[in-house]
Amino acid sequence: MIDKPIPAYKISVVQLQCTMCKAETAAACSCGATYRVKPAERAAAAITEHPEKSDRAIAAEVGVSPTTVGKARASTVHTGQLDEPRIGLDGKTRKLPSYIPEPAPEIRNSLIEQALDVVRQMTPAERVEFIRQVGRL
Repeated sequence: MIDKPIPAYKISVVQLQCTMCKAETAAACSCGATYRVKPAERAAAAITEHPEKSDRAIAAEVGVSPTTVGKARASTVHTGQLDEPRIGLDGKTRKLPSYIPEPAPEIRNSLIEQALDVVRQMTPAERVEFIRQVGRL
């Protein structure tokens, strides 16, 4: 029997930590590349650290897309924080656009019927004034 040398393999061992329970584990491979936290987890951590920053500012800082940051914000941020102004990429503070959701179809139809009943009860002069006032909106 001939003694052959045992081949040497370079093994990279990286210590990873769970973001939730802080448990540690070793991940190993032979390529030598470093491990990264998932993009959604990086975005969620950045939002927790700086909720006042805009999605685009956080995305540029962390290296993910603004869509990823938006999804992470929707799942991690409390409803009271959604209305707060945010600091953009340029450092300026801006308020968020207001959003008024459409009412449910049943409620919407009921409101339209009530409005039409009120208009039907108006005199012709009141209707003319009403149309003039609505035209200003």
